[in-house]
Amino acid sequence: MNKSSVVKNEKYVVDIIDNGFEGEGIAKIDGLTVFVPGSIKGEKCEILIVKVLASHAYGKIVNIIEKSENRKESDCATYKRCGGCSLRHMTYESTLKLKRQVVQNLVNKGLTKKVEVLETIGMENPYNYRNKAQYPVGLNSEGQPEVGVFAQRTHTIIPIQTCLIQTEISQKIAKTILNFVKEKNIQVYNEENQKGLLRHIVIKVGKYTNQVMCILVVNDSKFNQEQELVKLLCEKYPEIKTIVKNINNKTNKIKVTDKVKVLRHNYKTRLYEFVTPNDNNIVSLKETDIICNLGDENNFPTVDIYTEYGLGKILDINNNVIPTNNTLSLFANLLDLKLDGLFRN
Repeated sequence: MNKSSVVKNEKYVVDIIDNGFEGEGIAKIDGLTVFVPGSIKGEKCEILIVKVLASHAYGKIVNIIEKSENRKESDCATYKRCGGCSLRHMTYESTLKLKRQVVQNLVNKGLTKKVEVLETIGMENPYNYRNKAQYPVGLNSEGQPEVGVFAQRTHTIIPIQTCLIQTEISQKIAKTILNFVKEKNIQVYNEENQKGLLRHIVIKVGKYTNQVMCILVVNDSKFNQEQELVKLLCEKYPEIKTIVKNINNKTNKIKVTDKVKVLRHNYKTRLYEFVTPNDNNIVSLKETDIICNLGDENNFPTVDIYTEYGLGKILDINNNVIPTNNTLSLFANLLDLKLDGLFRN
């Protein structure tokens, strides 16, 4: 194919013939695949080519000439800038069909005997379901502290407004921490010079108990106002049962490290409480109840497992952190249980 047949910064009218695994629309121009975020299969769009590579190109929508019946107005004010969601321009029912088709295409790759993927089971209420929130903290264009989410493919922070997928309490806690930072004139992290204290706020909410864990990711182990902040958070939000300080002075993109200090710990949870934002991964709750009952009857120390954070930690009865490369396996071995009997991969 002639390299000049698709030209950067030129406009084209295309038919969207499919959607990719991230929801992006797919078109063809003279045989070249063009990915068009925000478009839906069946639509006709005028697009602007923003990048051309040897095997494919990228375009952005200039005008939707023929709209899909599956298109809807986004219900999020920052959707087009935020990198957290990619399908809010589609009806929920159509996203379920898209996800099924994505899985269908993947599982049948290379299979001689094809299989049929069942319909995607949707949520009764597809809002505020994401129980883990990771908020970067930094400076806005005016040099003022800000907390929110990264804009797509950038480290520009979009301030928290109302996120429809994060829990409401995680957003409130993050805003409270931001106000405390401003009031106490605490320096937030600056990526350009690697200076400043607070880098990220990580909040996780237990699905069944609504208990909250808050992680403060800081650039230095010295945080003079940490106990004052702990007191404020626990008084204002009694749901908070654990607050952890995570020290991360690395310049890479890793959000949390293995350097942790537990600032507050006062709750007992079940093994499955913080495992996943979607409880469909639970095969049987009976086994986990047995674990917790064992602890109750024999005064067994409460164990906290937060593998989704990458911390790889458990706490002993004295709240000392016990490092391990495989926390779940260690816990299972302690109780002489088979891990594969608890969770489905």
